[in-house]
Amino acid sequence: MNAFNRAFMVLLSLALALAGLAVFVVTAGMVTTDTVSSPPEFVRAIQSIHSASEGAEPVWTGSSFGALLLGLILFIAELPLRRPRPKQLTLQSDASGVVTVSVNGLRRLSERVAGAIPGIEQVETDARVVGKQLNLDCHLQLAPETNAPDLAAAVRQALSASMEQHIGRPPARIDVHTQVGRPTAIRKRVR
Repeated sequence: MNAFNRAFMVLLSLALALAGLAVFVVTAGMVTTDTVSSPPEFVRAIQSIHSASEGAEPVWTGSSFGALLLGLILFIAELPLRRPRPKQLTLQSDASGVVTVSVNGLRRLSERVAGAIPGIEQVETDARVVGKQLNLDCHLQLAPETNAPDLAAAVRQALSASMEQHIGRPPARIDVHTQVGRPTAIRKRVR
């Protein structure tokens, strides 16, 4: 979900929660025209609608409390509560300083290394830091004539050697997912 949709949902959930709170406070009798010297117009409107529907007080109170809870749940669900993935892998940290490497750079390196292996048509790799370890998740599009298990073993070996050379240790985990490539010939539509 992009930032605009997230901001819209946060505002919508806050509006729902505030409306539910306002109706709940008025229908539960916490705010009346007697307790507030000059009540806002919306308080008078809620009270007039509420007084017109006699006997439905539990429904008004329950539904407004439900709207309040739903708004709060939506608000909490839209907040990014999880920590963002680290963008750096720390290779060394001691008294002389810190040595880090970009996770995005490691992703690009792994795509370049895997893409150089014959039989691979397209590569998409995700690099993640888990604790102090690097995990690679490679999605490969293979040529139809290739042997997937042999190619996956070659990719793991090449990535492990490349990361060992670049960062001084192999990745903790290398997951390889393969699929046979689509035909490259472009077919024209007949109208």
